[in-house]
Amino acid sequence: MIKVLFFTVLIFTAGLNAKINKEKIGSDKDIADVEKTFNEMISYYESGQIDILRQKLDPQMIGFQNIIDGLTLESKKCKQMRLEFKDKKTSVGPDLAVVQTSWEKRCILIPSMTATQDSGQSSLLLHKGLGKWSVSGIAGASPFASVKIPVTITATTTTNCLAISLISVPIPKNFKVVVNDPNLINAKTVQVKVTTGSDSENVTLNAVSGLSGVFQVDTINMSKLNATPDNGTLDVAVNGTTCSTAHITYISNSATNGIQSVSTTMQFL
Repeated sequence: MIKVLFFTVLIFTAGLNAKINKEKIGSDKDIADVEKTFNEMISYYESGQIDILRQKLDPQMIGFQNIIDGLTLESKKCKQMRLEFKDKKTSVGPDLAVVQTSWEKRCILIPSMTATQDSGQSSLLLHKGLGKWSVSGIAGASPFASVKIPVTITATTTTNCLAISLISVPIPKNFKVVVNDPNLINAKTVQVKVTTGSDSENVTLNAVSGLSGVFQVDTINMSKLNATPDNGTLDVAVNGTTCSTAHITYISNSATNGIQSVSTTMQFL
């Protein structure tokens, strides 16, 4: 369906451009109204007024809900948004218009306060209904798509190899893992995969109160006994004064940001 929309926009644009060379298509008022609608959308987007911006989008548009979800997430995690356009070309016909443009956007991610940017080329198809213009299709890279917010993972431990070598029965040991996934605003838990040379366990991290998208676990049951995958106890192989390294992997899968896989290692000294 997206490919069909893309070629439809291209064909429509080509047709409009050909006619514009021969005759005036669209009234001066229509041209001015399209430009005004476009500029208003950008203003609402930059200021995070998503409820007003969505009124400029046709709810029947392909991917409408994904766009709204991305806008909502981005407005909470991306501040000081700036969206700039280059080589913008607007073609207006009776009740239809196409805006073709290259764009670049920048913002500050919170809580890390790091700068991020994205860029692309888009063709926006607008139609007029009941005297108002709204976007009914977007081909190419949407300027309103959520910026790809990076997912991070860290792991630390105060548990050393000597302490593991003295374990006689499974016991909770310090094993701190923190995942920061800004895509999961309302999630209560996430899971990471922890593997050693002999074992593999799925470990649940709980949401940290007051920190949206941050999940943490502080301890995990450990042993040096025979490994049994996914039994809730991480087996760490001990060879003299050396212990096996733990590998921790987290996979984020969201409609707005796609699949991201991050991993880290933990060494028991």
